[in-house]
Amino acid sequence: MKKNSIRIFQVIISSLLLTYLIIIFKDDFSLTLFKILNPSYLFLSAIIVIFILPYIGVNRWKYFLKLIGINENFLLLYKISVISDFYGLFLPSNSGFLAFKIYFIEKLNPEKIGKGGSTIIFSKISGLIIMCIMGIIGSFLVDIPKIWTIRAIIISISIILFSIILIIKFKPTIFENLSNKFKNKYLQKLASYFNKLYKAISEFPFLKAFVNSFPLIVIFQLCTILNVYILFNVFGVNVPFLYNLAILPIIYIVTLIPVSISGLGVREGLFVYFFGLVGVEPSVALVVSLSNYLILSVTPAIIGGILSIFSPVIKKEVAQMRSANE
Repeated sequence: MKKNSIRIFQVIISSLLLTYLIIIFKDDFSLTLFKILNPSYLFLSAIIVIFILPYIGVNRWKYFLKLIGINENFLLLYKISVISDFYGLFLPSNSGFLAFKIYFIEKLNPEKIGKGGSTIIFSKISGLIIMCIMGIIGSFLVDIPKIWTIRAIIISISIILFSIILIIKFKPTIFENLSNKFKNKYLQKLASYFNKLYKAISEFPFLKAFVNSFPLIVIFQLCTILNVYILFNVFGVNVPFLYNLAILPIIYIVTLIPVSISGLGVREGLFVYFFGLVGVEPSVALVVSLSNYLILSVTPAIIGGILSIFSPVIKKEVAQMRSANE
């Protein structure tokens, strides 16, 4: 009941925020939505989302898995990624899909409990670090209202991230006895897994993985920012790329907070506010935010939804593994 109450609350928050924004800007919103001035840019966006981002993201994850002794082929990892995207649409924040990626990869590799999940957590943390670095650099290359506020928030988030990494690396046993504090067997099991995951993250070769995957992470994050730049041009608005570089990191990071389903409403409000600082009309910012969400998140999720129906990610692979072992 508690979980259902939280989910209902998040759905209500998402709905109210989106409804509020659309009602306020409904006239301009309707005009903007059908005012696609440069449709050719949509082709560029599709190439980024359907081909470039999956290729980079899956190969990066494949490398991280290889570091801990898990060797999976590209197509299987791609299938896990898009199916996780599909299920993640219904979870809070814009990173709910991570839980499903952890579940799938560890279901296929039960001897690597915790370790499989550590690659996904590291991938997210490393991406956030690069996003923060790019945001800080971008904030020093532009002159927009309240840039000091934006810069201060990104720097603060960066300090928090580095602090978390230091705690994980130097306090690997901090949750060692966590399961003993619960009497409920399900909570004990959950706490035991959390401890294994935490320990696996602390043992993950952070520096080696980060250095070797640095170019891929940078290109991946730049592509997500480039996609927003392209979408603004679809509606005939040229927001300089450096402005996007300074603003988008803070939007992407804040929407990780599980306030609404998939960050809906929160993300759109942030787009309207921050891009309004550089002269973008609220209706345009709102449409671009929703378009970016549909293209970046919903498109791969649709592919994942189709695959989850016709090609289950677990049953087939587990059956093959068992038959091979026998």
